[in-house]
Amino acid sequence: MPTQTFHNLKLSKKEKIIEAITDELSRTTYDNINIQNIIKQASIPRGSFYQYFNDKDDMYHYFMTYIGQTKMIYFKDIFTITDKSFIERVEALYLAGLNFKRDYPKFVKAGEFMMSSPIYQNSDVVKQGFEQILSIYESWIKHDQQLGLIRPELDSKVLASIIMDFLNKVTIDSFIYHKLDESEWVLSIKTVLDIFKKGIINHV
Repeated sequence: MPTQTFHNLKLSKKEKIIEAITDELSRTTYDNINIQNIIKQASIPRGSFYQYFNDKDDMYHYFMTYIGQTKMIYFKDIFTITDKSFIERVEALYLAGLNFKRDYPKFVKAGEFMMSSPIYQNSDVVKQGFEQILSIYESWIKHDQQLGLIRPELDSKVLASIIMDFLNKVTIDSFIYHKLDESEWVLSIKTVLDIFKKGIINHV
């Protein structure tokens, strides 16, 4: 993580450095990151960069955390509401993610490169993020089970994992591999959730 020196910077200077990091990571893979490009764009001495970050990996981990914190701004209200069902809250999360994508296209582009990097794939930050979301999904499912909205005998952890895996695949296909445009992605999300909500058996 960044040093205290970085945290003590004026907001304008910190934002300029983050913008330079964003631009670099949104145009190349981890292996090809050029620290000199960041230094030049941010207009800082090379020595200053290493006063802010220990090395490239340190900067990379910080950027992953920064993206996550920025994204959480779009989600925080969804985590606190209690008058929506599990399916409604999950749908709201993914639609909020679309707003994040529109507002921060460079973050999404950086995500394309990040997902191919072992440092991202093996990151504790990423793993903890998935585990946290899975835990939240479980709690929402259990809440709906108590209300009689979801069958009580279903394993909440298994159901949470299946739904998250399906929706993540749709999102990766759209945001990373560009197989779906925005309208197709929204329709796919709604379709997947509708299948889980109603099942596939025709009850007559």
